[in-house]
Amino acid sequence: AWDIDYQIEYSCTAIDEEQSLLWMKITVRNEDEKSRSVDVRTKINFYREDKMFSYHYFPFNFDASRWLPPNKIQLNGNSIIKGNTNIGKVVPGTMNTEWESEKHFEEKDFNKKWGGHNPYYVLPSMMLKDVKNVIHAQAELQPGEHRTFSIALLTNDSKVTDKHLSVLEGSSAEENKKKALAHFKNQFTKENTELHFPLDNWQDVFTQLQISALQLMVKYPDKQNLMPEAVLNVSLCGFGKQFTCCVQCCV
Repeated sequence: AWDIDYQIEYSCTAIDEEQSLLWMKITVRNEDEKSRSVDVRTKINFYREDKMFSYHYFPFNFDASRWLPPNKIQLNGNSIIKGNTNIGKVVPGTMNTEWESEKHFEEKDFNKKWGGHNPYYVLPSMMLKDVKNVIHAQAELQPGEHRTFSIALLTNDSKVTDKHLSVLEGSSAEENKKKALAHFKNQFTKENTELHFPLDNWQDVFTQLQISALQLMVKYPDKQNLMPEAVLNVSLCGFGKQFTCCVQCCV
């Protein structure tokens, strides 16, 4: 949006039968020819699926009405707290992060750069004018520069143990991704079909397709559940200079 590229990469691994660890790595890249100030606002919510989606088998269309009120989430240092329970952490990485209790935008703040060279227009239904209780990440990016920050969450906030907190504290987005990919690939056997092409990366492409398909299957007979009890929904809504990222976990 507006020559700023946003990438959200997530991975999830099981800690035990009652808990999973979800990591999200957010990368922001400046593809403009001049320096840019970027803002990413992340709201973490735990809602039932029927609060987020039109039940059932309807297309998911995100607009400002989907930006639901926060529910007892706070930031203490870099620890994410729900009620009185530590459920996650923020890793600032190369961005400045802070808790933002409230931010208001006027309609004039939207579509500032709209024109022939910037044919992006934010419709009224997409305008988030009041944002509360979010993690605000900010950075000044030179042309071609990118910055990152990460968020980790324990998905079952009602059953957090010392063991889970220890795993959370010692984990990283990169390590969690490697562990998740290795676990998925362990599901494959030598009996699966392999395609060989002159380019060595073709097998990797088809492996990734298999992994994507496996992620849609929540339960595996006689095997550990690979998906968390919470379903991650990442919704994006951008405007003018700011960019807002809504991370809402639905149970």
